[in-house]
Amino acid sequence: MTMTRRFILGAAAAAIAAAVLPAVAQAKGWGGLGLRTVKPGGDHDRIVLAGGRRFDALRLEVTENGIFINKVHVTFANGKTLAFNLRNFIERGERTRDIVFPGDERDIQHVDMFFKRRPGGGRAVVTVLGHEV
Repeated sequence: MTMTRRFILGAAAAAIAAAVLPAVAQAKGWGGLGLRTVKPGGDHDRIVLAGGRRFDALRLEVTENGIFINKVHVTFANGKTLAFNLRNFIERGERTRDIVFPGDERDIQHVDMFFKRRPGGGRAVVTVLGHEV
């Protein structure tokens, strides 16, 4: 193999590695943890996670119809619970602010959401996203 050919192959391999490594490093980040369709008259729902994954923040996205999100309780694998009072109406296609956990990232056991549908509105779908670290 000639020097030129080895140089070109080496440069190509380095370019591929440079493109792939940042993608691998960023593979974690915001991802869907679950979604719930808000039932008429329902004001609470829970998303249970399998565990073994660590998160440092959550956010909720709303589709179909707007919804009033009162509060979110996050229960961790160690049994501790954090309550976040949002008291915010989220329009269809919008999301909550990032709900950042104080201290270290945590292994989430389940997320409880407390909400109200818009009077006379149709169904709303709430998706919980977690920032995995």
